Amino acid sequence: MENIKGTDLTFNIISAKPGIYSEGTKIDFMDTPSVAFFSSWGPNSASPCILKPDIIGPGVNILAAWLFSMKNIKGTDSTFNIISGTSMSYPHLSGVAALTKSVHPDWLPAAIKFVIMTTADQSNFKGQSILDERKLPDDIFAIGAGHINPSKAISSISEAELNYPSFSVVLGAENQNYTRIVTNVGDANSIYVVSITQIPGVHTVVEPIRIVFSKVNQQATYMISFTRTSEISRGFVQGSISWILKKHVVRSPISISLKQGILVNESPEVQIGFVFDVIEEGPNSASPGILKPDIIGPGVNILAAWLFSMENIKGTDSIFNIIPGTSMSCPHLSDIAALLKSAHLNWSPAAIKFAIMTTADQSNHEGQPILDERKLPADVFAIGAGHIIHQKQVIQGLFMIFTP
Repeated sequence: MENIKGTDLTFNIISAKPGIYSEGTKIDFMDTPSVAFFSSWGPNSASPCILKPDIIGPGVNILAAWLFSMKNIKGTDSTFNIISGTSMSYPHLSGVAALTKSVHPDWLPAAIKFVIMTTADQSNFKGQSILDERKLPDDIFAIGAGHINPSKAISSISEAELNYPSFSVVLGAENQNYTRIVTNVGDANSIYVVSITQIPGVHTVVEPIRIVFSKVNQQATYMISFTRTSEISRGFVQGSISWILKKHVVRSPISISLKQGILVNESPEVQIGFVFDVIEEGPNSASPGILKPDIIGPGVNILAAWLFSMENIKGTDSIFNIIPGTSMSCPHLSDIAALLKSAHLNWSPAAIKFAIMTTADQSNHEGQPILDERKLPADVFAIGAGHIIHQKQVIQGLFMIFTP
């Protein structure tokens, strides 16, 4: 204390040093999570048929590594900072993706993304709607699928439960059952009837055998089961199911491994009616629950742009080359996807992929099975769903969508 005289007032002055008192990290804050003003909000003006954001994650006041000491003290190793931003959310989401991959090492990135999105939370710790910085409830353009929930993501579904347009099954003594959801984007009143290509050594049952639609965008569910009936010496057998409505044929290829484990073949590319040894063939050893390849397209002796003139003649502008390879198939398939998008502007990428896969051809121009370079019939691990054919896809009527 100091007594100051010489005035009519006497002050008691407390000498104090300025400082910051920390109460530590608080958890279970009831308004958590909430969406900050700097978050990446929708709608997606560049691609309105794809909802954005996909998901949200922690991004406010994150303890993060930093280039130099924030204490400005020489010799210290405490190079960290408290940072906010979408760049802080990315490491959290990447970490959850890595955690999910560690629990499910055979899952593809698409499967991991699907599970993370479909297990997200839409409410805060109070069980109420997630709020923004104004304490107002957020809509779907703020949270997308919701706030990431690692615990749910790593204990969720298997690959077999993904709504994929093909089937890859490891079949032992027990039956394997799958469910698929389909959506009608063709005529309002449509009746599709199933056709099953039976698989050697496997009994296949589809229920129901007819799908009846009464309106556009109506959804329906069907189930398919596989039962082993006899021992087959080969490791893999194949078949398909098709949903048929007049000219529309929606086909899903099926691959079945009749023993535990996956044999890895070497090599898969395609000239119309042939599969060459440059193509990327299945089976999918990394993710046996998903059949690969999805589809094949033109990739042999393709006239392509080149960095320089192959004629080696000065003054010429003929910079092209004749090239084979999967890199030649990709532009063809991308163009078909773009053509399909132009005909169906409201279709999502999943719908476009489904239409391309389920309308592919399994025969050559002579109506015979597609052959490989040895002139032998190519199997499902060489052609997947088949060879792309754009005329069918533009008028496609039935497609599958991904659902939780």
